[in-house]
Amino acid sequence: MSIAITNQDCSSLSEIDLEEMAQLSGFGETAFGILSKERDLWVTAFIARNNSNICGFVLATLERIGGTPTVLFGLAAAGSARVVQSLSDAVRRKARVAFPDEDVIFALRAGDESALVLLEGVVDPNPVPRGRPGGEERAWARRLAKRFEIDQFDESKMVAKYGEQCRTIQFPNPPKFVQVHKVAGTKSEYTLAWGWAQVELLENY
Repeated sequence: MSIAITNQDCSSLSEIDLEEMAQLSGFGETAFGILSKERDLWVTAFIARNNSNICGFVLATLERIGGTPTVLFGLAAAGSARVVQSLSDAVRRKARVAFPDEDVIFALRAGDESALVLLEGVVDPNPVPRGRPGGEERAWARRLAKRFEIDQFDESKMVAKYGEQCRTIQFPNPPKFVQVHKVAGTKSEYTLAWGWAQVELLENY
């Protein structure tokens, strides 16, 4: 399978694009409506295509939070591990170009461990099974929770309550590496996970 990755403004996604993404996402009958709303919440769409058919996507925003380069992952889905890896590589290339010679925070909302593949290689991953996080980790957790517009958030566990506005990442399989402890992964809770993608990591993309 030949995979081609492109990135474009989320606002430029057509209804045909959204229909293909909805079929892939697994969000059920409401998928098209969810994606129509999510299109307005994120800036950049990374689209994986096989023979012009969408086989994966990531909606994300690259910005600075308090001056710190940050990649916020929104909605995402893919049909295979190979597509996931291609999308992850594309995001990292974009981050390297957008924030040259800087460490970048990668942050996402994880409903299960499969989303954590986007954090592969980061340092100081959060949350980790080491007890209560320190003051700096809690401060960053609060900043990220605010940016994700999370209403009900436990900064000591980095666990949030699902709301109607929240959709998470749907990838096929959990990653082989273990960096972040088992995510909440319940019908009512998800985990805010994040870490630092250092310059040395991004230089490989």
